[in-house]
Amino acid sequence: MAMDKIANVNLETSANYQSLSDLNVQFWNQDKETAVLQFQITRNNFPLSLSKENVEVFIKLESGANYIVDSTEVVDGGFVITDELNGIASYTIPTEFMTVAQSVTGQVYVATKDREEVVVQRKFSFEVAEDLLSTIPSSEKLKEIKLFAQLRDEVTDTMAKLNEDFANMQDYVTMVNQAATDGVNQLNTLSEDKLTEYNSNHTEKLNEITTTGDNYTAQFVDDKNYVDGKI
Repeated sequence: MAMDKIANVNLETSANYQSLSDLNVQFWNQDKETAVLQFQITRNNFPLSLSKENVEVFIKLESGANYIVDSTEVVDGGFVITDELNGIASYTIPTEFMTVAQSVTGQVYVATKDREEVVVQRKFSFEVAEDLLSTIPSSEKLKEIKLFAQLRDEVTDTMAKLNEDFANMQDYVTMVNQAATDGVNQLNTLSEDKLTEYNSNHTEKLNEITTTGDNYTAQFVDDKNYVDGKI
């Protein structure tokens, strides 16, 4: 869900004198990735075509000294050309700059890709004010930072434990699968051994029976021949 604060700024490309334009815009220090400057760039009151293939749009923002820093500035080409035909480009102010900025002055530059031609636009200004969270005393901020650090450490430990448990679970699954495989292999081996033993014993007994029968038959024939000879 988009929650951007969009400040619309008209920039007329002209050589005529243009004083500093006060945008009458106020952002807050804690606006993170939501403070957006949207520019409509014109020339002779007609939209200046901003072809993504041919031009680049740059911005410089600077803020005066405050109790945190002497001064701060940002030079960035992170524009998003949202409408080429109507010359509209937007820029999201970095969080790091918003944190320390107060009275801000800015200027936009439109340059060809080869940087041979550059158009400098009118200066503008806006305010970045301290919100209520920004005014929390340093001691309270330190407590919040320590609490956050503790929570972060706890979450890190919990994630490490979960990762370890998951790794162990993977080991357990591997062990169970290996044990099941070993059990099946043992059953197959035992079955094959018993079948081989049965077949060997069966063959041996059958051979014994055959040999005994042959012996009885031979003895019977000998006895019959003896009797016949006596008769």
